[in-house]
Amino acid sequence: MKSGGGLMAPPGCFPGRYSPTYRSSDPRRCVPNPSSRILEDASLMCNSWSPRHNAWLEEAEAQAKNKRRDPDAPSVLPAGEKKRKRTSIAAPEKRSLEAYFAVQPRPSGEKITAIAEKLDLKKNVVRVWFCNQRQKQKRMKFAAQH
Repeated sequence: MKSGGGLMAPPGCFPGRYSPTYRSSDPRRCVPNPSSRILEDASLMCNSWSPRHNAWLEEAEAQAKNKRRDPDAPSVLPAGEKKRKRTSIAAPEKRSLEAYFAVQPRPSGEKITAIAEKLDLKKNVVRVWFCNQRQKQKRMKFAAQH
């Protein structure tokens, strides 16, 4: 849930006018909503998440500051995990995939592996391409009906 400050509320807090807790001026703290009848429970629930949330928030803020200063600084992704680049499929391979799709829009895992080897693509790239094509077909069918 987003609060007015643009930060996520601590997981145990429900920021909002009618909720048991709402955000104070300090974005790391929730305070009981004076109009709520369950003040004690909400306060306990919010405070039980506070240390974990504060540690996460401080780490995220520090990484964001470092990223602004040094674009090559470590990212929020776990160590060793980099964002994979988008795969470009050349025209001949795309035509082959479209031909396979026309014959069988839902190939088995073995068939996907065979197609991937034949076209020299990763199995996951071929699998995702078929999924995307099915979604595209579904979207076009829906648009034609409406």
